[in-house]
Amino acid sequence: MEETISFLENNDIYFTESEDLKLRSSFRIGQKADLAIFPDSDEKLIKTVLFFKKRSVKYLILGRCSNVLFPDYNINYPLIFTDRLISLQFDDDNPNYLICDSGVSLAKLVNFAAQYGFGGMEFAGGIPGSVGGAVCMNAGAYGKNISDVLLWTDYINQDGKVLKISNKEHSFGYRKSIFTNNDVIIRSCFFMKKMDISDIKNEIRTLSLKRRNSQPLEFPSAGSVFKRPDGYYVGAMVDECGLKGFNIGGAEVSKKHSGFIINTGNATASDVKELISFVRQKVYDKFKVNLECEIRFID
Repeated sequence: MEETISFLENNDIYFTESEDLKLRSSFRIGQKADLAIFPDSDEKLIKTVLFFKKRSVKYLILGRCSNVLFPDYNINYPLIFTDRLISLQFDDDNPNYLICDSGVSLAKLVNFAAQYGFGGMEFAGGIPGSVGGAVCMNAGAYGKNISDVLLWTDYINQDGKVLKISNKEHSFGYRKSIFTNNDVIIRSCFFMKKMDISDIKNEIRTLSLKRRNSQPLEFPSAGSVFKRPDGYYVGAMVDECGLKGFNIGGAEVSKKHSGFIINTGNATASDVKELISFVRQKVYDKFKVNLECEIRFID
């Protein structure tokens, strides 16, 4: 730890010790991280990642933590957060290309583009994540996905090399891509369409209202718990199993949308995991369908 602290201080990289993860998680679940690191430039991010790779030190890269479940115990390896990597700008050579750092929130991306009359990503405006996480899992909503608009990504691979890959090289699938937990996304570029500003803002408002009316946004959660199986709707299956409102400890199947598990106030990671297992088993018993989690479990 002393060597790491010295490295961070010498390179002017902001960090905290004993970071409260509950305040960072959209689930509002978690304990402490012994060391949380917040690079504020590409250079510092790359330096930090290479520092750990050269020493074979376990680390984890995290964005807005909107799709993760932290454990009920402290994390003793370094966590690197992209909070301060928030540059976004249109390409000088092609105004339809919007280049965004991995820490840029999707809401900020959509609204930034809208003010200049560029749209095409309104579907992502209500997804509570950052560019890095969204690209990694090919996030989507309302029938559209990040893969539909992404052009290229710069990232650090498992060998510590900085690479640029095209859309096709991401090997996108439903809520997945080529990236693993050991890859670090630096920035991505999206193709934006020139549109009427009022049309873009109307679409943003329409989708925002639809989301508020259909999702339990008033409670902490990690969004949709399960990937949608072919030919089925998760919420409908969970409803048919009679699990709407079912709870274990402070974790509850949302009464508003059964595809969500919410934290009613004092849920633990154990409560959430137990409830997920229970729901999966009940759905399998009734439909013979294995539900696959979208949530990323941190240990």
